[in-house]
Amino acid sequence: MNRWSHTLVCALVLPAMAGATPQFPRHRPAVTVPVRHTIMPWGIPESPVARVPAVKTPPNHCPVTSHGSNAVAASLDLASDFNAERGYYVVAEIANSGTNDLCDLLVRFYLGDPDGGGGQIGADVVIPSLASGAVTRDSTQWEGFTGSGVLYAVVDPSDEIIESDEDDNRATIAVVLRDDVPWVWQVVNGYCNYAALTMQFNFLGCDHTLYETVEFTSAPHSALAIDDRFYVPGGLFICQTESDYDCAGTIRNLNTDFEFLGSWAAYLTELSARVDAGLPTVTSVDPYYLPQPDYDVLRENGLHGGHAIVVTGYADSAGVINDPGVGLEFIEPGMPEPEKRGADVVVDLATFQQAVENTSGGPYVLISYSPRGPIPPEDEIRAAAFYQSIDRLAGVSYDPGLSQGWPEDWTPVFGMAAFDSVQGDMTVHTFSAWFYEVFQYAGGDLEQTITFLASAFGDGMFWTQLGWEASAEYFATLGTTDGDEMAAMSGVLADRAGSILDTYIALLWTLIANGGDPSAAGPYLAAMAYRLVDINELEPEVRATLMRMVGMSGDAPTIPALNLSIAACPNPFTSSAQIRWNVPSETAVKLCVYDIAGRLVRTLRPVDGVATWDGKDSAARLTALGTYVIRDEAGRSLRLVRTD
Repeated sequence: MNRWSHTLVCALVLPAMAGATPQFPRHRPAVTVPVRHTIMPWGIPESPVARVPAVKTPPNHCPVTSHGSNAVAASLDLASDFNAERGYYVVAEIANSGTNDLCDLLVRFYLGDPDGGGGQIGADVVIPSLASGAVTRDSTQWEGFTGSGVLYAVVDPSDEIIESDEDDNRATIAVVLRDDVPWVWQVVNGYCNYAALTMQFNFLGCDHTLYETVEFTSAPHSALAIDDRFYVPGGLFICQTESDYDCAGTIRNLNTDFEFLGSWAAYLTELSARVDAGLPTVTSVDPYYLPQPDYDVLRENGLHGGHAIVVTGYADSAGVINDPGVGLEFIEPGMPEPEKRGADVVVDLATFQQAVENTSGGPYVLISYSPRGPIPPEDEIRAAAFYQSIDRLAGVSYDPGLSQGWPEDWTPVFGMAAFDSVQGDMTVHTFSAWFYEVFQYAGGDLEQTITFLASAFGDGMFWTQLGWEASAEYFATLGTTDGDEMAAMSGVLADRAGSILDTYIALLWTLIANGGDPSAAGPYLAAMAYRLVDINELEPEVRATLMRMVGMSGDAPTIPALNLSIAACPNPFTSSAQIRWNVPSETAVKLCVYDIAGRLVRTLRPVDGVATWDGKDSAARLTALGTYVIRDEAGRSLRLVRTD
C-alpha cells in the first residue's frame, strides 16, 4: 500500500539487481507500472532550423490555375525547441487538396487575427513545392508572451494563388502562457517539488532560493518514526504534504490553493482556471512520458515514478510546463542539461494526460499560490519559519493526516523523538521480526525483501540527509554567528545520516551474502545506534540555537538534556494512570495527550513531576478505548493504552 500517495516527489524505481555487486542508488524507489512505449511529442520538428524565404522561380515554372488548385491550412500547434534559451515553435500543417502541384507556397504566422491588426510572428515561410495530395509541416520560432491570445497560420496570405476554395487557408489555436515564470534547477533527485514551489514563490515576488524553501517548510526538522518498527521517512519526504504547503504560504503571506480533483475533465477545468488567473501551478507527473531528451534513460530502462513540474500555460491541444529536471546524479547516460532548461516545454494533451494519470504521486493534484497582501519583511519570514522548525523538532506540529492508512497499533512519533525511537529499535530481535514480516509479504523472495527494506529505512535516512544538507546551505548564506553555527551543526547531522545510511546498505549486502539470515545484523545495528546517539545529542542544540535566533531564550540552551524519562503506571490502565517525568524541577513542562490519529486530546500540567490522566478529553468526555501517545515539550513520548 502506498501511504504517500499525496506526496509530490521525484522518485524513480530501482533497476533490477543483477550481478555479484549490485549498487543501491540513493533515492526513493517507487511502485513500477508496466513498461510503455515511448511517446514522442506530436508536431515537434526533428531538427528545427531557421527558415528563409525561397527564391521565386520564373513565371510559368509551375502552372497556377483556379481549376484543381487548393492549399489548406489543416492545423496549428505549439512545439518545444530545446536548442533555444526561450520560446516555442509554432507549427502548421499544410496540405494540397487539389489536383495540381503547388510551388513557392507562402505561409505566415500571426498573433491575433491578421485582418484585425494581428502582428506577424517570425519571417515569411516559403514551401518550395507541394505535390497534389501531399501534407507538410512548417514552423517559425516564437518568443512567446504573457497572457492569452489566438495564433494564426495563413497559407497564401496575399491570395496569389487562385484556388477552388479560398476559405480553408487559415488555422488557429488559442494559447494562454505565463512566459516569465523563473526556472529553478532541483540539483539532486528529491528536490523537484521544492524547486517547483520556489518557481511559484519567485514568480509572485518572493525572492527565495531552493534551499530556503526546503528550510522554511521545516523539512530538515521533520523526521518521523513509528514505535516498534524500523522505519524513518525523512523530513524532506514528509514535508511534501498539505500541511507544509500551508506553512510555506503562511510565511510568505500567500494563500495556498491545494486540491485533488476526481477526474481528468475536472483537473483540466481547474488547471486552466488557475493559469487564466495568472497562477503557475504545480502538478505531479510521471517523467517517463515527458518529451525531454533527458528522460530517454527512463524510457530505455522502463523506469517510472513521480515528479513535480510547474504548468505555465496551455493551448487547445497541449500543456506548457516549466520543468525543474530530475537531477539523477547516479544514472548515466541521461544527465539533465540545465543550460537547455530555461525554455518552457510543450507536451501534447494526450501525452500530458498519460504523464499525469500514471504518476506515483497524487494524480490530478494541483498546488498554486496567490498573494493575499504585501510580502512581509525577510526577518518576519525567517522568524515564522524558525518557529515552525522549533515546533517540528519538539514533535509539536505532527500532522494527523500522516497516520492515515497505518495499522492501529503503530504509534507515530515526530521530531527528535523519532530518532530516539529508532535508536531503541536497533536490536537484532526487532530487526529480525521486521525482516521476516517483510520476507513473508514478499512471498519469500529475498531480492524483493531487500528492495523493500532499502526503501523503508534507507530511503528515509537519505531524505533526512538531504534536508540537513539544504539547511546547511541556507544557514551559510545568513552571514551571522548563529547562522554559521547552524550551518556547521546541520552539516554534522547530514554526515551522521550519511554514515547511518552507508552502514544500513552494508547490512543489506550482508543479508544477501548470507542468504537472508538477520542474526548477522548485530554489529551494523550497534554502529547505527551509535550514530543516532550523536543525532540525539545535537538536535537539542539545533533547537536551542533556533530559539535564540528568534529571541525565545538567552545564550544558554533551554532544552533539557535527552536523559529524561517518562513512565506511566499502570499501563494499560482502566480508570486513570499516573505519568511521571524525571526532569529538572526548574523546567516548565506540559504534557500533551494525542490519539492514534495525532489529534490533541488533552493537555496536562505536572506537579512535582507527576500528572494524572483520567482518560477524559479537554471537554471532560471519556475517550474511546485504545492507544494514546503522551508527549512532553522536549519531544519525549510514550505509548499509553486505555482498556475497560
